[in-house]
Amino acid sequence: MRQNIVVGLDIGSMNIHTVVAGVHSDTGRLEIITSLIAPSRGIRKGVVVDPQEVTEQLREVIATIEKKADISVTEVYVSLSGTHIETKTSKGVIAISRADGEVSDEDIKRVIEAAETFSLPQNRQIIHTVPQDFSVDKETGIENPRGMTGVRLELNALVIEAFKPHIKNIKECLERAGIKKSHLIFSPLASAKACLSKRQRELGAVVVDFGSSTTEIAVYEENVIRHAAVLPIGSSHITNDIAIAFKLPVDLAEALKIKYGSALESAVSKTDKIDFKKFGIQEEKIERTELARVIEARVQEIMELINKELKLINREKMLPAGAVFVGGGAKLSYLVECAKEELGLPAQIGYPVEIEGLIDEVNSPNFVTAVGLIKWSRELYHDRSLNKHDDTYRKYFKKGRELFKNLMP
Repeated sequence: MRQNIVVGLDIGSMNIHTVVAGVHSDTGRLEIITSLIAPSRGIRKGVVVDPQEVTEQLREVIATIEKKADISVTEVYVSLSGTHIETKTSKGVIAISRADGEVSDEDIKRVIEAAETFSLPQNRQIIHTVPQDFSVDKETGIENPRGMTGVRLELNALVIEAFKPHIKNIKECLERAGIKKSHLIFSPLASAKACLSKRQRELGAVVVDFGSSTTEIAVYEENVIRHAAVLPIGSSHITNDIAIAFKLPVDLAEALKIKYGSALESAVSKTDKIDFKKFGIQEEKIERTELARVIEARVQEIMELINKELKLINREKMLPAGAVFVGGGAKLSYLVECAKEELGLPAQIGYPVEIEGLIDEVNSPNFVTAVGLIKWSRELYHDRSLNKHDDTYRKYFKKGRELFKNLMP
């Protein structure tokens, strides 16, 4: 059985998470071969601020992963994040081309392209166009119109766009690091691919990628992404709050957050105290509830922003499968309990699902996005989302009717 080797590279502001997996060409099974966590340099809020630092770090990561997995890496799937990413809904309308009125693959391609035909600033670039539902004449809410008959084909789509210079910067860093081909995937889409079950996507769920500098969300319902957004607050803001509130070095504030932090003040005993001597600092003890109070205030702000996004699409407190938290910030104690209170939804921590091999290496919310990138590669030609940075994907449309059927199952 032939196995294709795929590399997922989740480049965050704090760390780079890399996953190498084998994808069995016959069964599509995903087998984890190895993984790596490395500190991130030259990235701030999801964008490149020091190209040389980023390039050098990527070279080190690639060299290490090549040695660990005994492979040569020339192609990777890379997460794309940051507040420069925006989403909007768009509509495409075309006349069905065939004389008998039957919707063809070419019609589907044309209506997707029509949905992308809108005024876009020169410094912006579409990275994904996600079909949500089709209409044939007066029949609406169609998932796959192929083979239906009519006169007019319409599409409602979610278009995800990004700042073109940021895309160029990350791709150039990858190329200088020896990567010949890179596929950029919006981070929460990859996360959802890894941690949501089909039932969760059908019922309705929001994936919350709780990163260092930003928190990114993706809302799924009826197996389609309905909304996505990037919130300008992440777990590092909690660390900074602790540092300011208690006049501590940032590194110590981070250590306190990890070891003693709580997203709910009510979950912490009022008699618990934190002794700074354990961290090599001669300071007075502080009550753990004081620390929790600072953390909870910032977490509540993040939850309010999530609720605001859900309200935009009339899904506030209306997602039966609830909220699934991934990313480094998801490890914060009592985050799930706080989310249940603030969002009014079921909540849980997300982990990679439906994988084989060295599962223990990636069984963490930190690795969800990287595993999702691997899954994205496995389903590239079967996924309804279009990646505008994948030259192979664009050429794929030109290969005719039979190949296009694989894109739109």
